[in-house]
Amino acid sequence: MRLRTDGRVSTGTLTGTALLLALGVILPVVFHAIPLGGRIFLPMHLPAFIAGLMLGPVAGVVVGAGSPVVSALLTGRPTVLYMIPMIFEL
Repeated sequence: MRLRTDGRVSTGTLTGTALLLALGVILPVVFHAIPLGGRIFLPMHLPAFIAGLMLGPVAGVVVGAGSPVVSALLTGRPTVLYMIPMIFEL
């Protein structure tokens, strides 16, 4: 996350991180609704990649590690067995 000169996180970075985290939860649900869509295309990587590039490495880590955890809490997918490697993968 980009820090301002006084050491705080900017509102735009915080908002962008939250939106990309939400997108990281919603995209897999949409793609798994399409037959074979979730197996061919892995959409959870995109928001983490965009956050890392546009908002900085800390925001990328927050989105990458937070997406599987929040998705597991809300939808039950991925299971804990798959969630732990996904945290490091994203």
